[in-house]
Amino acid sequence: MGNLLSSLLAMSVAGSVVVGLMLLLRPVTTKIFSSRWQYQIGKMAIVFFLIPVPLFAGKLSLFQPLIQKYYSEPHTIQEALQSNGFVNSMDILMGKHLFAEVMEGIVFIWLVGATVFALWHFYCYRRFTKELWADSIPVPENTEAAALLSSCKMALGIHNEIKLMQNYKIISPMLVGLRCPIILLPASNMQDIDLKLVFIHELTHLQRKDLWVKMLALAAVTLHWFNPFAYVLRKDVSVWGELSCDEALASDMSHEERKLYGETILNTLDIPSGIKTAFCSSLSGSGKHIERRLTMLLNVKKMKKHIAIFAVAAILAIGSIGATVSALTVENAPKTDQENNITEMQAGLAINQTAISYDDYKIWVKNQKAVIQELVRTGEWSQESANTEIERYERILNRVENGAQVSVIAQYSPDGIGEERITVIPPSDVKVFLTDDVLIISD
Repeated sequence: MGNLLSSLLAMSVAGSVVVGLMLLLRPVTTKIFSSRWQYQIGKMAIVFFLIPVPLFAGKLSLFQPLIQKYYSEPHTIQEALQSNGFVNSMDILMGKHLFAEVMEGIVFIWLVGATVFALWHFYCYRRFTKELWADSIPVPENTEAAALLSSCKMALGIHNEIKLMQNYKIISPMLVGLRCPIILLPASNMQDIDLKLVFIHELTHLQRKDLWVKMLALAAVTLHWFNPFAYVLRKDVSVWGELSCDEALASDMSHEERKLYGETILNTLDIPSGIKTAFCSSLSGSGKHIERRLTMLLNVKKMKKHIAIFAVAAILAIGSIGATVSALTVENAPKTDQENNITEMQAGLAINQTAISYDDYKIWVKNQKAVIQELVRTGEWSQESANTEIERYERILNRVENGAQVSVIAQYSPDGIGEERITVIPPSDVKVFLTDDVLIISD
């Protein structure tokens, strides 16, 4: 449970860092880098949101110096034992168990939220496809449009089967379908549309797997429904996916061809039709960003070599920052006792043991009995549970008084193998040991 929560937190932090840097640098990067660069940054953020990159980054030598120093910090329980004594340390232990229950509650809330979001998106997708198929008809293969689509596929080197259909509700051509792609054409308003440009635009989206990118962005929102950066990313990826597609097509066009392409976009402005476009790629999209889109379309320039090198370096730098911050998040996230043991074994660090005197433990038991009885009085514990817990404490005391064996894990070797020491101690010299937050006393 703790591993799930820490991994989710690390992914959320990593994705948020990348999106935050992307937005922070955008006033500068939009003037220097291409739309494709902006789109690539968005796709990298999706990867950070969906894949626990810090689990891999923490194993790389590049990140080890930054992470390793956090292992040298004193263990929380050891600090408590050294500064506050045994009584306070046992109280800390009870707090940690309570915190574990809180973590389970947080995971449950996240799981409920993610399930609700997933079911809602699935419902929206089913409604979307139902609305499309209800008003769509296939375009015959012997038509001019079908022949032009086949010609465009050959020109772009696409060999997959792509269906061509007409729809009576849509205004703008669109590409739908992840496994079985379909290009939908509006049944009306086609006289002013250059079909060749429409097909090349939608086939370019297909080649670049932009629909898959949209679905992965939707998955990121579902997993990180609590994170506003995920919603910003989903919208950003959709916008820059269209801009980068325009850029890819316009880079090989003359100025007149770009004007014709812009006119085609204007002639297919998306008029509200009741069809949700979250699961498709539409030629025009909404008119909200049309001015910027047309301006960028007419001013596309090929990136110079030194700018391209700088762009790659910027992507690597942003990715490295995201991976490092999220890796540190994993290492500093609250862990269960078992996870702390594993972390220390992997780091090859010795675990310092703290000896607790029998008298101190006896005082703690006395105080704990009073606490338990108070819990019974308030109704938080049953008397049966209280008796069972008190009997366990008294059994430990009796075993120590009778010369019980105290099992202590002294240290971990670098290869992760634990060294166990078992010693029989006379009752007068018995020490109760607190090892990795667990009191270990065995017969």
